[in-house]
Amino acid sequence: MSIRFFSGSEDYWICENGTWVKHGNPSVEMPIGNCGNIVEKKSESKIYVTQCGEYAKKEIKIGDKNISVDFSDTDCKRTLGLSGRESLIKDEGMLFAFEKQGNYGFWMKDMKFPIDIIWIKEDFSVSGIVGNFSPEDYPKVLGNNYLAKYVLEVPTGFSAENNIKVGNIISISE
Repeated sequence: MSIRFFSGSEDYWICENGTWVKHGNPSVEMPIGNCGNIVEKKSESKIYVTQCGEYAKKEIKIGDKNISVDFSDTDCKRTLGLSGRESLIKDEGMLFAFEKQGNYGFWMKDMKFPIDIIWIKEDFSVSGIVGNFSPEDYPKVLGNNYLAKYVLEVPTGFSAENNIKVGNIISISE
């Protein structure tokens, strides 16, 4: 399962059953190492580690809710997305950070569970929300009409349960 950053090209590496598979003609070499590993660290929550490296943990406050996110801030991590994950648990997510504000669409290729996706502008205001984006929606690409520098993926129902609206401001821990 995975979520893929979609930029108009279908050239990428994907983790399928623990093996890297080439799709199209990616401009980067095959990632080194195993894909989709989760390791446990002493007295910390699970840290997500892939061939892209360890994902930094950040805390986000959106609305009145605090959540822990894996910070996806490189091309490798953004492309890999949630690959290797069986699900997202309550109060966890993944935050994609882009170098500049733009329009970033996402799809549900190889996903096994639905999610909510929240697009966030560089001023940290919510610019768009898609709730209950389901694997069955593939190959539909959503969100490329929302201006964003960050994109937050959370368990399905999170946006409605926490009354998240366009214009809400988020804060990110450093």
